[in-house]
Amino acid sequence: MSIAHIIAEETQYSNVKLPLSKLKTALTHIERLMAEHYEWLALVFSTNAHATKFFADMARAEREHERLVELGFRLAGERLDLTVCVDVLDLRDTFAEVSRFRSITPRPTLKEALDFSRDLEKHAAEEHLGTALASVDPSLSDLIQRLGSDDLHHAKALRTFGEHHRPEAHIALSVN
Repeated sequence: MSIAHIIAEETQYSNVKLPLSKLKTALTHIERLMAEHYEWLALVFSTNAHATKFFADMARAEREHERLVELGFRLAGERLDLTVCVDVLDLRDTFAEVSRFRSITPRPTLKEALDFSRDLEKHAAEEHLGTALASVDPSLSDLIQRLGSDDLHHAKALRTFGEHHRPEAHIALSVN
């Protein structure tokens, strides 16, 4: 199931109640999107060894988040029919922003990539933390809060990387 299927009926509403099973799918897709975003950036900046390693490490962390979401919701098992309030328009917009960013021509500079990714991580953290507050399952709430906290750490790592590696000096390759 894609993010489009999750929000298809709900596109005109901001906050809707989703069953935890659909929230699991949405969060899995968000984590996968983030991993793919960093994998793409590792390719785009493949002439910069530091950036390539940094983005590959970020992608691995997001893949681990995806795995944790799958595991956490699997452990919730029979409670997946419970509902939680989610801003589906925000989810849709996040996917659209990443798609738009990847289509920029010429390719973004490293500074632009770091700034965009940092904003994306901060936004994801807000989404995770907002969802956690509305969660009806304590173990899932803990997992989602941890993901939000990790996203804030990712945002800090992106800022720190930019401060130490003069990102304005690195131009991206043209990668699809």
